[in-house]
Amino acid sequence: MGDKERYLRDSQQQLNEWKVRLHDLEKRVSEASADVKQSYREQKTELHNKMAEAKHKLERLENSGPEAWQELKNGWEASKSVMTRAMERALSILR
Repeated sequence: MGDKERYLRDSQQQLNEWKVRLHDLEKRVSEASADVKQSYREQKTELHNKMAEAKHKLERLENSGPEAWQELKNGWEASKSVMTRAMERALSILR
């Protein structure tokens, strides 16, 4: 397995991990207080949009040729950072 394939595999695993964490978060929020539910509703759209954006960037990265690889990889890395922060903010409402 080459570096690109390994990187893409790891990136897909990251995306899958976010999906699992998001599902767990939504389950926990559904069992939480009304205040927590309201706080989450305010973040939910942003979180889902960031997830969709990250998924789109990963798909573009998977389909890229060598000439666009580094630029798209940088875009994916930026999306990972944004998504990680968005997930952390959403999880913080349960603490």
